[in-house]
Amino acid sequence: MLSPPHLVADEKHSWWLGERVYSAVTAAVGCFLGVSITQRADAQALAQAYGEFQVEAHQSYPEYCPQSVNTDGWEATQQAWSALFPGITLVLCFLHIVLGVQQLCRRTSGVFKRVSDKLWHLYTSGNRRQFAQRLRRLVEWAKCPEHD
Repeated sequence: MLSPPHLVADEKHSWWLGERVYSAVTAAVGCFLGVSITQRADAQALAQAYGEFQVEAHQSYPEYCPQSVNTDGWEATQQAWSALFPGITLVLCFLHIVLGVQQLCRRTSGVFKRVSDKLWHLYTSGNRRQFAQRLRRLVEWAKCPEHD
């Protein structure tokens, strides 16, 4: 696959020469496609950092435009990718969805256990059809006033 249609992007903070920096990483198909360092994690700085991947991709494949990018939901990251590739589908990382649910349900651990079990059951679907079916069942369960 010369130009992967689906990407993963994330930033990690670190230190370089005593300064806080952010590594903007782009990956797909088990391979790092781009890594760039920026001193800020706002949309403009991240667009510049991820823009290095865009420039390099376009040098090899001028018409390259990924279909989707999976991110942790950080708004600046999503804004950066939308600016670089208008029309790209932004996908929220499943782990971050579960962590968000955990944060919302932290006072009622029984609810979190039931919800997270159902989310992981959805996540382990073997194919698109099974995923769609499990997602429908999860939505039905969520709408029911009396949960099992």
